Amino acid sequence: MLRNAFLMGLTLCQMAVAMAWGRDSAHAAMHERCFSSSERSQELGLFDRLQADRARHAQPVPVPPRFHDALARLKKVARIPNGARVELVGTHSGSSASVLSSGVIFLSSRLWRDELSLDREEAAAVIAHELAHLELSHVKDRLCEAVAAAGNEQIPLAAATRAARQAVWSGDDQLAVRMMQANHLRELQADRRAAELLRLAGLPGEAVGRMLLKLARSDGGGYSGSHPALESRLENLGQAVSAR
Repeated sequence: MLRNAFLMGLTLCQMAVAMAWGRDSAHAAMHERCFSSSERSQELGLFDRLQADRARHAQPVPVPPRFHDALARLKKVARIPNGARVELVGTHSGSSASVLSSGVIFLSSRLWRDELSLDREEAAAVIAHELAHLELSHVKDRLCEAVAAAGNEQIPLAAATRAARQAVWSGDDQLAVRMMQANHLRELQADRRAAELLRLAGLPGEAVGRMLLKLARSDGGGYSGSHPALESRLENLGQAVSAR
C-alpha cells in the first residue's frame, strides 16, 4: 500500500506538470521524454555534483546534531534514489532548505538561530520535506519543465533553466504563472510525503505544519512565487488553518 502511494506521488507529479502546461500536448510529451531519460539523469547528476563541490569548498557552517539525528532516522524509511548520497551542508543562505538530485541537502543557519530555532521534531520535518523532493525527483521535474518551455529537446538543462528565467524576466506572464503553479504543486506533494515519512519514522506528522507555521511567522507570511501560502499548505496537510 505504501509503495502504491509513493508511485502515485510520482504519477501526480507528472500529471501536475501536464495540468500546469494547459492543453499543449507537445509540451507535456517533451516534458515526459525528458523526465524519463537516463541521459538527462546523468546530465543532472554531473551538474549537481559541481554545485555540491562548490558548496563544500566554501566556508563550512556546522549543522546542529538534531538535524543529523533526524536524517539518520528518516533515511531508514525514505526511498532514496539509486546513486544518491544524502548529506547535510550548512549555509548562510536566506533560503531555509533545498536539495540536489545527488542527495545534498542545504540547510540555512536561520533554521537554528535563536529567533527561529526549530525543535527536534520541526528539524526532522525540514529534513523529511527535502527527502520527499528527492524521492519524487522534483529537481529533474523542474528542469525538464524548463526544457519543455524552451521547446528544444537538445538544450542542456542549465541552459533551459536560464532561458526560462530570462523569458519570465522579459515579461512572459503566462510562463511565469505556469511555472509557479507547477512549483506550488511540487511543494504540496513534498509536504504530504514529509508527513508520511515522519510517521513511518515514529515521529508526529503534525510537525510539518508546526515547522511551516514557524517559518511563515519568520518570513512574514510564508508565501512566495515558488511556495504556496501557509493556509494552502496547512489545508493540504489536513491541519487547521486557525493554528496560525
